[in-house]
Amino acid sequence: MESSSQQDLFVEQFVRSQGRVYAYIVTLLPNRDDAEEVFQQTSLALWKKWQEFDPKRDFVRWACGMAHLEVCSFMRKHSGRPRVDLCEDVLLEVAQVRLDMHDSLGLLVALLLPAVHPAGDDGSAASSETDPAPDKAGAPILD
Repeated sequence: MESSSQQDLFVEQFVRSQGRVYAYIVTLLPNRDDAEEVFQQTSLALWKKWQEFDPKRDFVRWACGMAHLEVCSFMRKHSGRPRVDLCEDVLLEVAQVRLDMHDSLGLLVALLLPAVHPAGDDGSAASSETDPAPDKAGAPILD
């Protein structure tokens, strides 16, 4: 793949996945300031290694692997701070559960998407009997 198009794909995947990568980090570091610091470090690491990303792989898994390394580095650097830390085994287990949830949600979306938007339906013709009326911002109004 040409370097320019590979970089474009990286940027697209990075922007689309930022929330999931941040959620992964928060799962491992519940302190918001710590999580934001590690997210910034992870973002830098991803940008430095963007050429190593294989577009055939799951971007979120790759990015969360990088985030995991950054979390471990952060915990080593700040080991003297008073807080509850997870041991490495527990941290790995929590990380794996979070990634498994990502995979499961991806499968569910793939299974449900055809039901929401059947073939030939672009989703623009929603039934007023089954869909709540949207408010002015476009979000459904739920009673």
